[in-house]
Amino acid sequence: MRPVTLLAVLSVLISSQACEAVTLKVGLIDHDRPPYFWLPTSDNPPRGAYIDILEYIGQRLDIEFEYQFLPQARIRHYMKNQRLDLEPGIDSGWRTEPGEREASVYTLPLFRSEEVIVYNRSRFSPQPEIDTFVGARPCKVLGFNNFELSNDRLEIERELLTEAQLFEMLLKGRCDYALFPTDVFSFARIDERLAATLPVASYDLRIRLSRQYAYLVPDFNRVINELRGSNQIRVIFEKYQRNKSSAEN
Repeated sequence: MRPVTLLAVLSVLISSQACEAVTLKVGLIDHDRPPYFWLPTSDNPPRGAYIDILEYIGQRLDIEFEYQFLPQARIRHYMKNQRLDLEPGIDSGWRTEPGEREASVYTLPLFRSEEVIVYNRSRFSPQPEIDTFVGARPCKVLGFNNFELSNDRLEIERELLTEAQLFEMLLKGRCDYALFPTDVFSFARIDERLAATLPVASYDLRIRLSRQYAYLVPDFNRVINELRGSNQIRVIFEKYQRNKSSAEN
């Protein structure tokens, strides 16, 4: 009877562990990045398209998410060292520093992000050709694109923390152009002195998971396929676009 009893106990223990909800620590930069996310306030929890997408996945898979808002460099360091578990909205080509590939696994794309060049109208002719920007001074948000206008690697003069800082630098003439996701550009209240080109690049934005959670990728992919098949991801983004004024408050 003893072996049978031991097996029964082990079975109960394994079953109880399997039923426990997984809690994943999510890294997001410590600045609002609408419509992707807004930081929590005294009146509101964190919110935004990425939060809605993750919460939907969490409900379907019995996963809870703990949101941590940190500087970009620290998020990347913590992901590499398994102190964070998840980073949403990442193209796999953006995380290629030593150790990042080995530490990461990725889901299917959530969506494709088209990106436009934003520039100060006073510095360029109307509707400039893309080649016009070759040799001009770019600035970018640290960690969110690897776009180059030519095969010759251009020095990125300024790497900033937020799109809001990019707008300010463009208006002050401290850089000549910057790449913006169309979702971010269309959501922002744009100064009339700034303009944008047609899309010049696109990225497949995925959920980046710490490799220790590679076993979750098939389940994440199943729910992502469900979201994409029902067009729910676009519905989520459109909800924030429709309620732009209230979302910013």
